[in-house]
Amino acid sequence: MNTKAYYIACLLLLCFTATYAQESQPSVYDRVYRLPGKLLDGLTGRVNKVQQNILKQTEKYCRQLARSEKALKKKLARKDSAAANKIFGNTDSIYQQFSNRIQQSAGNNNNAFTNNYSPRLDSLTTAVQFLDKTGVIGQSAQSAQQVKELLTKYSELQGVLNNADVVKQLLAERQQMLQQQLQQWQLPGLQQLRKHLYYYQAQMDACKQLWEDPSVLEQKLASLLCKIPQFRQFFDQYSGLGAVFQLPGNTNPMAANSSLQTRDALNQFLQANNSGNLNLQAQLQNNLPAPTQLNSLNESLLNSPSTGELVPQQREGGGEALPGFKPNHQKVKSFLKRIELGTNIQTTKSSYLFPATSDIALSAGYRLNDKSIVGIGAGGKIGWGKGWNNIDVTGQGISLRSFLDYKIKGNWWLSGGWEYHYQQPVVVVRELQKIDHWKQAGLLGLTKIVPVKMKTFKKYRLQVYYDFLYQYKLPATEPVKFRMGYTF
Repeated sequence: MNTKAYYIACLLLLCFTATYAQESQPSVYDRVYRLPGKLLDGLTGRVNKVQQNILKQTEKYCRQLARSEKALKKKLARKDSAAANKIFGNTDSIYQQFSNRIQQSAGNNNNAFTNNYSPRLDSLTTAVQFLDKTGVIGQSAQSAQQVKELLTKYSELQGVLNNADVVKQLLAERQQMLQQQLQQWQLPGLQQLRKHLYYYQAQMDACKQLWEDPSVLEQKLASLLCKIPQFRQFFDQYSGLGAVFQLPGNTNPMAANSSLQTRDALNQFLQANNSGNLNLQAQLQNNLPAPTQLNSLNESLLNSPSTGELVPQQREGGGEALPGFKPNHQKVKSFLKRIELGTNIQTTKSSYLFPATSDIALSAGYRLNDKSIVGIGAGGKIGWGKGWNNIDVTGQGISLRSFLDYKIKGNWWLSGGWEYHYQQPVVVVRELQKIDHWKQAGLLGLTKIVPVKMKTFKKYRLQVYYDFLYQYKLPATEPVKFRMGYTF
């Protein structure tokens, strides 16, 4: 092959490679068009999970409140049976109605967001509506059906959120009514009703917070759509926020919400019902959000991965109004959310300033409340040899642990534990069954917990223990033990 033909072949090969590379990287429109069905199914599954959690928790607390009322009825019946039947005669039916109320769907209500506005739900509903109305997603019957089902699920979730607020109000009114009617009898147990109501309201707040935190699938969908200029315009025009306020790109924002009061109508109403000399026009001008603030909120809905932390609020009939009641914030968390996984290491040095052995352990703690953690753990003993000139990594035994931590103040915790140590290499497994081969340790000490900003670890733990059984061990061990570790 001559030199000219060789260069031509190389040029054709480079052109083919460049063309293939461009085709192998689809545009954002192609990526949206080819959205996998698993992504839409995953979004639907998350909505179902949040919705079912709200329904489950509502039924749970309605049962608890009904049981507490029945207990109050028995106490009141000992003093006044007629009053007990009059006040608590229909307890089961009332709470069954409350439980059923949460399951009523709002349907396809265009003004659903005005009842209980969820920024995450607004953004996701508008995004899926964009896929449905603009046809940027694949036109297969399966994809179209998945989009329709997802829109239906979002509408149902909005209805559940709205109904949850209604049920909270009904429960608060029920509790207030009972408090007024039972005040003359001074029955013990009425405070338990208020605690149940507090925890139900806190549980609903936790469910909403869980929903507002975006999932990986939702972030993926948002990252794709935000790269399409048409979606920004669509969001400004068709989102719940854009339907209420005059956002850029919304040509007729009040058409879909004709029932809302205008600024002039509101001003006329206030002037007609105001007997003072307040400048209501100036107040309206100062209190209503400016367009720049609304634009900023619009951008945050589109771009922010999260809506931020929950701000504690005063709840009707809530625990803040109960004297001496300190709510347990762990109670509204799921079992897995109350588990804390951790690891720690303890090193025993030899006389030559060399670590003779190191105990490396993993632990799992369960938060009983905001100040108490109980857990178990297991670890292994690693030997490092007899000196710097004789390094030899070997297995030197295992340990089983249990512990209890109690928060004293700030980052300081009082810690105690009971442990079993097998202090020799494990040669035969059945030897572990002999309890006399295990050395016991009774520990009591302090733990310093410091939050850390790391992707994997959340907290740093520094512990110092005193072993009350150290003198009974052979070989002898030090009475004071130092451990350091992290919490995942």
